[in-house]
This record gives sequence, C-alpha cells and structure tokens, in this order.
Amino acid sequence: MTFMIPVRLDSVVRLENLILSVQSLLRYFDTNIMVLEAASYRNGIIQKMLGKKIQYLFLEDRDD
Repeated sequence: MTFMIPVRLDSVVRLENLILSVQSLLRYFDTNIMVLEAASYRNGIIQKMLGKKIQYLFLEDRDD
C-alpha cells in the first residue's frame, strides 16, 4: 500500500502535522509514502525534514 499526502505549507503547524503523520505511518506500517507539495516555489524544507524514505514530488502552483 502507498500513502499519497498532498500538502501546502501555509503554517508551521501544518509542517508539524505532516512530520508527525509520516513518522506514525512509518512506525506502524510497512508502506510507501509519497508527499506532494504544492507551492509557488520549491524551498526543500519538506524533503530535508522527512529524509530519503519518503518519495517527494513538487508541483508549482502560484494560486494562493
């Protein structure tokens, strides 16, 4: 099973929730996780914080 998590980081709280969710999934399931970030530019924060176990995809979206 693969989990796909779409996210738009508009606050620190949302980043904290994403990290906690991914850590919980990895702890309790043997699964693949894909995170799709939509933002106006790629800052690399999610990719650095989640590490190499997570497949990270970026979609440029300038719509607030």
